[in-house]
Amino acid sequence: MEENVMTQAMIVRLQQAGYRKTAARNAVMAVLRQAPLHLTHQEILSQARALNATLSLASVYRTLELFTSLGLCRPLYLGEGGPRFACVEDGHHHHMVCRACYCTYHFPECTAGELEVELSSRFGFRIESHLVEFYGLCRECQAEGEAGKDGLG
Repeated sequence: MEENVMTQAMIVRLQQAGYRKTAARNAVMAVLRQAPLHLTHQEILSQARALNATLSLASVYRTLELFTSLGLCRPLYLGEGGPRFACVEDGHHHHMVCRACYCTYHFPECTAGELEVELSSRFGFRIESHLVEFYGLCRECQAEGEAGKDGLG
């Protein structure tokens, strides 16, 4: 894993909010930026300890709370087991979540730009970030559902 993964924009966001870059925060961000999936607190701790052996679960919770409040990461709630987290460096993140198997698909295309402009204009609201989640059934779960209807599943 990269040792210094925070972008200048992330560091500026921390500093503007009165926080500094620490080894713990850098380790958590390294895990978030390199994870192909959204991770739980415990999964982040397990991976981040490779970069910071003294990192505690409490530090991970505090760091994720801070990063969420600053718009550097987002929680994703999938069934039970608490939130999973994803890095959102550019202020937005988009998912499709299967409600049967909880498989999560990230898609980078942002189609909310026009909606942001309209909402900002209509309500006088300065939008800083957004999270778009679509819930439904993935191909595999749809196929299993169809097989089950035929008495085959």
